[in-house]
Amino acid sequence: MWAYYTIFVVFCQFRTILRKCFFIYFDGFSFIIFFDILNMVIIVERKNLFKNIGHAVLIFLLFNYSWLFQLIPIIGLNLDVENLSDKSEVLLTCFASLMCGIVLFFIYKNDIIEEFKKFKNKFWDNFDVGVKYWFFGLLTMIGCNLLITKVFSGGGAANEDAVQGMISALPFVMLINAGFLAPWCEELVFRKSIKKIFNNKWLYVLVSGVLFGLAHVLGQTSTWTDWLYMLSYGGLGAAFAASYYDTDTVFTPILFHTLHNVVLIIISII
Repeated sequence: MWAYYTIFVVFCQFRTILRKCFFIYFDGFSFIIFFDILNMVIIVERKNLFKNIGHAVLIFLLFNYSWLFQLIPIIGLNLDVENLSDKSEVLLTCFASLMCGIVLFFIYKNDIIEEFKKFKNKFWDNFDVGVKYWFFGLLTMIGCNLLITKVFSGGGAANEDAVQGMISALPFVMLINAGFLAPWCEELVFRKSIKKIFNNKWLYVLVSGVLFGLAHVLGQTSTWTDWLYMLSYGGLGAAFAASYYDTDTVFTPILFHTLHNVVLIIISII
């Protein structure tokens, strides 16, 4: 009798020890699996980050070298590039913008369709967000321009002077180019192409604004005050980026960028 009892107690103790050992092993195995999965997630996230950065770089290169599309009509029509009229240059610029816009559409076709649905389904909500950010960006732009011209005695923005010259040559073509094509291309490049890189809203807004501002002054600076216009354009670009981030549809900044440019061009034409 005591022998059976002793065997039973030993068996119970042995079973308890096995159970403890099993759970220690199981917990350790889970711990290892957890860190393996975490490491895989980090690797995937890092690959996605590099992929998104690489994608954005290619989009910026496309935008920067979109002037090469002008070679299509130049070669096709055998144009003399050394004796082009102002009107011909405007038409070539418009053609390049159109081609760039078409290429960007096909690159982002699926996203554009989905984001247009979001924009349409919540139009007034998106409009409300967009108009608030646009107004803030406009005030920033006006404030910076006044600061540059009145306090630092700077001249007008070189980019604006160039656009005004093109408007004088072909006003209605420039209405299409700067009023519609430019906002389409610029929002896809300076807002959409870099959005997936950032998880932080304000970092995204800052980088987008800086890049947008730089794009409007690089190659067009002759004095140090010309660089200050980066703040004017950058403030407006940051506002557009914030509206995109909050509404999750690129058509919000496209709409207000278009309205902004169209109104200014119509005022210039009048």
